[in-house]
Amino acid sequence: MRQCNMLKNWGFCFLNKHGNLNRMIIADSFDLFLGQKSSNRLRVPGKCVLKGIIYKGNEALEGKEIHTEEIRYIDRVNRELEQKLQCQPETTSPQHNLYRATTISGSEFFFYSDDHADELYQMIERI
Repeated sequence: MRQCNMLKNWGFCFLNKHGNLNRMIIADSFDLFLGQKSSNRLRVPGKCVLKGIIYKGNEALEGKEIHTEEIRYIDRVNRELEQKLQCQPETTSPQHNLYRATTISGSEFFFYSDDHADELYQMIERI
């Protein structure tokens, strides 16, 4: 089984200097991507990072919130790959949709669509 970086209580963060329009474009694109099953990859059309509490397996790493590097792609994870990963919760249901975010440097972070923070699209001053 492959070990992975799992984000829980995740959300997108956008720098104020990139503007609210950047946030709106990415939010609209991500919402459309979630709703349409015809595409398995979203090329993120702007600048954003993911935040969340990172887990390795079922262990929280220090329980601190992290910010990733800039996100380039978000992919749907198929069931075959999901079964090979050691990052899924002990009990998963068909309603859980697993996604993989790939940063500009190639790092991968996994998250479930329904395990997001209350504020999903957050504007911040700096990371």
